[in-house]
Amino acid sequence: MTYSELFLAIKERQDWEVVKDEKHELQFAVISDKTHIFLLFQGSNGKRDWRDNFNIFPNRVTCCSGKVVMSEGINLAYKCGRAEVRARMADARLKNPDAKIVTAGWSHGGGVAVRACIDLNHEFGWKPALVTYGAPAVLWGKDSSLHAWQCCSSAVQWAHKNDIVTKVAPGAEHVDR
Repeated sequence: MTYSELFLAIKERQDWEVVKDEKHELQFAVISDKTHIFLLFQGSNGKRDWRDNFNIFPNRVTCCSGKVVMSEGINLAYKCGRAEVRARMADARLKNPDAKIVTAGWSHGGGVAVRACIDLNHEFGWKPALVTYGAPAVLWGKDSSLHAWQCCSSAVQWAHKNDIVTKVAPGAEHVDR
């Protein structure tokens, strides 16, 4: 799948799996072909997502022994559906153990894809490829960015220079360099 086809798969998708708790919501999908497993995350799609986008306060990620500090809202959005994501990904991996894993998201979903990449690496030892489109910068500090980079097999950030979402957290960093 090309980068533009991947973007369209996210943008045009209608049947997202939705997990909610009292404050947060996660919309994701797991799709597979013969060579890839794609973990996709929906862009900002409501008040909960926007509240999480703007909750940029630095928060230590528990799975990384304090090595990663990221925006609290993105971390909490992912945590609300983490168990479901892990279960769907483990099932997809059992069916296709040699497939390359790709985590991808648009806007808010791109920030969540960064968190998922870190989680899948720490939980399963996988090194997914990371692809984001117009994602907010969610990592605080060079150590966090470096650790997230080490959890990925590759990272690509697509953004328009005038996209405000990519600049939401001044001082925060993206995974790619």
